Amino acid sequence: MSPTIEHIYRYSAASDVTWSGDQARVRLATSGPASVPGLFFRGTLAKPRLTADLLLALVRVVQSRFHIPAAMLTRILAAADPVVTCAEDR
Repeated sequence: MSPTIEHIYRYSAASDVTWSGDQARVRLATSGPASVPGLFFRGTLAKPRLTADLLLALVRVVQSRFHIPAAMLTRILAAADPVVTCAEDR
């Protein structure tokens, strides 16, 4: 069995979006030592819709599992109870 490595992430604040008129300001939280400055980018997005789509794609990757242990897969399949619906005419 391989050793377990624990990662603890601490964020100084939550990520957020604030509006001033029609201008949006996106603040993305970072995790790291307090000695690391929080600002790592300042600029204007030329294609904000594309950026939003790419961030959503990143969320999907981060939330996905690339390896499911055999024991966990067995439990997932066992719990995958099919749903059957019916009515009086069928």
